[in-house]
Amino acid sequence: MEKIRIFLYSFIILLVGIIVFSLTKSWLVYDRGIQVIPVEKEKTNDEADAQVPEKKETWDDWPDNARIHWKNSLIYPLGLNNESGGLGPDGIMHHARNLITVNLQTGKKRRLFEKNVYIWDFFPGEFNKRTGFTSSDEPRLDSLSLESKIVIFAATTDTNMDGFLNHKDRKKVFLYDTAKDRLIEVLPEDLFFEKLIWNAGANRLALVVKKGILIGEDESKQKYEFSAPAFFIFDAVANKRTVVEIVE
Repeated sequence: MEKIRIFLYSFIILLVGIIVFSLTKSWLVYDRGIQVIPVEKEKTNDEADAQVPEKKETWDDWPDNARIHWKNSLIYPLGLNNESGGLGPDGIMHHARNLITVNLQTGKKRRLFEKNVYIWDFFPGEFNKRTGFTSSDEPRLDSLSLESKIVIFAATTDTNMDGFLNHKDRKKVFLYDTAKDRLIEVLPEDLFFEKLIWNAGANRLALVVKKGILIGEDESKQKYEFSAPAFFIFDAVANKRTVVEIVE
């Protein structure tokens, strides 16, 4: 009996240890994010020729984490880490460091971002989502209507200057057009995402944004300052961007 009790206690302690380790590791990945690597000096031809070819990565978890979207693209998130509270239809935030896409017609594979970034969330851009109730107790449905496109929120600029890209940095917004295999950067360089506004109509994206200005002459002491929020409209058909300041 004593041996059974010791075995059960040992098993429970081991199980708790595994869970704590897994959660801690996931949180550290989420909290720390992607390290910003300084730009290296341009290599000479001799240095480039002397380099050892980079070893190709293999990703054993892609069969479980990859999904086909719009019947034309397989999308696999590198370093997937999920948590609740996402803007997408499933209510889950999908963190990653890059997205691998495969065009089902051509078989072409590519990384969406040239260098790894901190993807805060991504999801298909065509859905209705219940976000509450109306005054008559009817479900309130908010919608996006960006057919054949994946919406991506990603930190690509180290706005808090801590050396990492993570959830603490301001986000940019991208659309991946699965039909044309094209990545579209929605926001200009100096604008950053604050909030998504629903029900903007077909092929339009409405956002609250803030303008970020990098101040300080000394590079080690530079920091970003952000403006008051503005209204931003992106027409995905005309590729037109409009910024409206809401002031008197």
